[in-house]
Amino acid sequence: MINTEKEAFLYFADVLIKNRGNIVFSKCWIEMERQPNSTGFGVRYLDESGTRKSMYIEAKNELCAVIQELYTITQTQPPIHKDWNRAVFTLYPDGKVNMDYIFDAEWQAELDADAAKINAKIRAAQKARETRLAKKTFFERGYRMKLIGSS
Repeated sequence: MINTEKEAFLYFADVLIKNRGNIVFSKCWIEMERQPNSTGFGVRYLDESGTRKSMYIEAKNELCAVIQELYTITQTQPPIHKDWNRAVFTLYPDGKVNMDYIFDAEWQAELDADAAKINAKIRAAQKARETRLAKKTFFERGYRMKLIGSS
């Protein structure tokens, strides 16, 4: 879909412009969060009075895909922005844009800790299942042996 950071910026600006309707803003931005298998975003703007508001966006799956593609691009093409997990793309009424790439270490640590807990639960459940299957197989074998031995 996109091949350069500039193409991603143009896509983001286009999304904001197409979805703004009659909204007049002093600035509009996409707050992005990404992980290897997950992407999220929120779209906000400041209205003419300076009040922060949310904006509804169509084509959410496509936007998430572009965020993931942008991450890959920023890891391999100059200028390199290593290992970001949050980003903010800002569009101003005069057409200027700004992009901030952020590595939120605290948020990443929380996610990693949660993932470790979930993985530990999964491993425990798998081990319990394997133990039940092993016992079932053992008892089934013993029962068959009794039947064979008693005939």
